[in-house]
Amino acid sequence: MTWDHWLTRGVVYEVFVRAFSDQGTFRAVTEQLGAIRDLGATTVWLMPIHPVGRERRKGTLGSPYAVSDHGAINPDYGTDDDLRRLVDRAHSLGLRVIIDWVANHTAWDNPLRWSNPEFYRRDESGQVMEAGHGWTDVAQLDHSSPGLRDHLIAQMLHWVQGFGIDGFRCDVASLVPVEFWDDAVQTLRQVRPDLGMLAEAYSPALMERAFQLTYDGPWFRGVTQRLLAGKGAERMWDKHDQFAARFPAHAQRMRFLDNHDQHRLIGVHADRTCLAAATLLLTSEGVPLIYNGQEIGSDAPSAAPALFERHPIDWRRPRREFRQHYRELCHLRATHPALGLGTTVEIESDEHQLVTFLRTHGDDAVFVGINFSPETVTCEVRDERLGAERDRLHEHAVLAGHRARAGCIDLTLGPWGHVVSSLGPA
Repeated sequence: MTWDHWLTRGVVYEVFVRAFSDQGTFRAVTEQLGAIRDLGATTVWLMPIHPVGRERRKGTLGSPYAVSDHGAINPDYGTDDDLRRLVDRAHSLGLRVIIDWVANHTAWDNPLRWSNPEFYRRDESGQVMEAGHGWTDVAQLDHSSPGLRDHLIAQMLHWVQGFGIDGFRCDVASLVPVEFWDDAVQTLRQVRPDLGMLAEAYSPALMERAFQLTYDGPWFRGVTQRLLAGKGAERMWDKHDQFAARFPAHAQRMRFLDNHDQHRLIGVHADRTCLAAATLLLTSEGVPLIYNGQEIGSDAPSAAPALFERHPIDWRRPRREFRQHYRELCHLRATHPALGLGTTVEIESDEHQLVTFLRTHGDDAVFVGINFSPETVTCEVRDERLGAERDRLHEHAVLAGHRARAGCIDLTLGPWGHVVSSLGPA
């Protein structure tokens, strides 16, 4: 395993095909791949593309994670050829494509329940068990069943060999035995040596052999439950250090503000608050995730996550500044090794709500300062590792900000203001 992998060197863009357009089809996604590439994304993650179960379905359309056939395409999305055209177009633009993979459970009306009943876990009375966690619309698979592993790996090979899929985002990966993932990846890499694997998990064991990238849920909670709630930035760095201490050296984390499981950030916070959070997301260590519509400030759905209905994104009504903000910062990650590949140095300040840090890689150094408060903040940021400012790369609500002397930055940031600067040698 190596951490230097295409999946860990860019920005992941999550697509919910049903919600991405009024049409809700692969073709509509294909038409917008150029815009996704222009934004600065490098990997497109398609949420489950399979038919959705009807038995015990939730809502009108059901959850895409209630898969009724791992080897088929949801007919609402299009045809096999439509998916192939999407993948081919993405590859021609330099984008990679990964698809969601659900190995923990299936829909209740998945044909496996009748063709291979031994694939399902049963209770003491012999009844197939629900998957738990309130997921009443799905049945729990039994990974102790000898044939299940071979069946699922064969289906994964189908998508890699037949459609050119570059990898998988693996749903609730920590609920599936590590041995399954290790075996699956060993087999798949014989066909695609550079296979990309993203785990919806926070588990060091999964990162030993199978996965290059894992969710960073603690970072998300630190931002949304502490930083944006006015509780200060101090414990943010604790989460950063804990990951480094627990995970293998090659392991990389995916960080996010929005995804299909969360309330839209814009539905809870003001525009400028969301822009400050986006600055942190796109300048921090790790791989940023952008959930479709996040880059225009879409509030569809406006409240709870909506996996079971249709809430198409209205691309005609972007919020002012959002796309430009995301695009500028994504492209800074691509052009500054310190942001895309660098390590993070915490820079302390006396302001409770001010986040300041340095990203470094070789001779490249980038300073980031973000005011996570509704008040103007003025302070000196002192650290001997700070060099002279070379270039102001990105800024918002910077009322004054200049280097006063070596090792010190004088900052005056307006409410939710932020600055990203390229620095010379310390």
